[in-house]
Amino acid sequence: MPFKSLKLWGLLTILLTVLLIISAEAVAQNAESSKQPAPKEKEEKPPPGLAELVHMASRLDERFNSLERKIETVFDLNAAKKSYDTNTEKFEKLTERVQAQKAKENPSYQDLAELKAAIRERDKTNKDQIDKIRDAISNVENWRAEWLDEYQKWTHWENTLLKKVSISSVELTFKKAQKIISDALNLIRKNLEPLLLGQQKVEDFRYRIYKLNAEVDKEILILRGDVMRKKTPIMFSSRFFLNLRRAIYLELPRQFRLSLPDKEFFVEES
Repeated sequence: MPFKSLKLWGLLTILLTVLLIISAEAVAQNAESSKQPAPKEKEEKPPPGLAELVHMASRLDERFNSLERKIETVFDLNAAKKSYDTNTEKFEKLTERVQAQKAKENPSYQDLAELKAAIRERDKTNKDQIDKIRDAISNVENWRAEWLDEYQKWTHWENTLLKKVSISSVELTFKKAQKIISDALNLIRKNLEPLLLGQQKVEDFRYRIYKLNAEVDKEILILRGDVMRKKTPIMFSSRFFLNLRRAIYLELPRQFRLSLPDKEFFVEES
């Protein structure tokens, strides 16, 4: 028993020694890491020289003139409104036709198929409009980010330089630059707001098209379900030939017809 006790005490002593060594190494590593210098914050670039500053201010004038030209051609709001009004007018007519089909006791599958194709055409036109206006908004947002960056740079330079240099011409340079930047941001905001409103309208219109298309799909499913539920007469029975005769002389002429596009289709797709 004493030998076993001594052996146990020996193991405990060894274990305690190992734990103390590990703890000491951990403390040393923490102390070493605390001595390491903290990462330096990103240093801001010093403002340009006075001569370069004047040159950069004159370049802002050129950039503003370029912005005016680009923003005039980024998106034709008048043409977009005209296209939207035409598309919604045609859509309202399609809505009336869908409601008329739903009111029928036996709606025509051919009419429903034509309505579905016409709705798909309205959806395509609207999606094209959505893509165009989103591209325009993306361009304007990029220009806005560029001019906001200019505003931050020139504000920082002004706060830094005017503390060191008290020259009236330098103050005038900063006033000129800040006015150009302010005019550019106002021009961008004035053009961005109607674009965002226009995007909201075409996105809402897409949902209306989706709902109308779902109504037509529902009518087609009901029509197909009724056909499947009807009992098919035995082939070569009197009822079979009666249904066949009715289909050939009554239903076929009514269902089978060639639908030509109207003149507006050729105008749009010319």
